[in-house]
Amino acid sequence: MREAIDLLHQYGISQLPVTREGMGDGNGLGPFTDVHAMIGSIQERNLLERVFRDPSLVDSKVESIMDPPFPLVDVAEEVERIVPALLANNSAVLVEEGGQPVGLITRSDLLDFVAHGRR
Repeated sequence: MREAIDLLHQYGISQLPVTREGMGDGNGLGPFTDVHAMIGSIQERNLLERVFRDPSLVDSKVESIMDPPFPLVDVAEEVERIVPALLANNSAVLVEEGGQPVGLITRSDLLDFVAHGRR
């Protein structure tokens, strides 16, 4: 968990996908090449709640306190169809194209999109 927290701070992000061991960068965090390798997520808000209540969790494995995986959406999906997933207690959705991850859309991204004229 400590490494996951460091990654969140290093990149100034609030969520990370978690992959199966042996996929991605080898530690279950970060880049991966197949959406089916994703087994969970780390979300800053939930992580804070858990480690604040039990600071010893900082030294635990990611799998023990990770959240469910982000919902998948196709790269061609219309924005209007993504909104319900983000309003349904998901901080982000994973965008895929042909089974490969191509991005992550967060609530903040969607707010920015709406605020700046849907460009």
